[in-house]
This record gives sequence, structure tokens and C-alpha cells, in this order.
Amino acid sequence: LMPVRLHQVRFRRVKPPGKDDTWQELPPFEHYVALHSSAEVRREIPLVGPNFLMGADYQVSVRMGTSLRWGDWSPPEPVSLAMHPPQPAVE
Repeated sequence: LMPVRLHQVRFRRVKPPGKDDTWQELPPFEHYVALHSSAEVRREIPLVGPNFLMGADYQVSVRMGTSLRWGDWSPPEPVSLAMHPPQPAVE
């Protein structure tokens, strides 16, 4: 059997402040570990409502674990969904 690592992502909105600025956890997902696999893990997370609002800034943190226990959360990293206004074309 290949060992399984669990990964989990959490986020919180920091700008603009919302009614609830506590950490929101997404469901954990599994990653099967092969002997010669890369240490890189990729997971697509849809950045859409109701979890995410365009124009807002967030902090995101991840953790890894097994079916027996979880590790600590990583330090928060900023993620911005701010959109800049349209700019006229430069000729």
C-alpha cells in the first residue's frame, strides 16, 4: 500500500472586513505518495462565491496530516483577488 497524505486549506478574508473574519476550512483531500514522486502537490481551488469574493484580499494557510493526526498550520500567505480598473490601450 502507498502511504496517503492528507492536505487541508483554510482561508480568511482580511480586506474588506466581513461579518465573519474567522478561518474557514475547506474539506481535506488525499495525496498518494509514491517512492519516487515529486514533493510538489497541486490542487485547484475554485476562487468563486460563496467562499471567495472578487476584489477582496485573503490569507491562506495549509496543513498536512495522516488519518491519525494533523500537523500544524503553515504561516498565513496573502492572496489578493483585487481587480484593477481597465486601462486605455497605449499606442
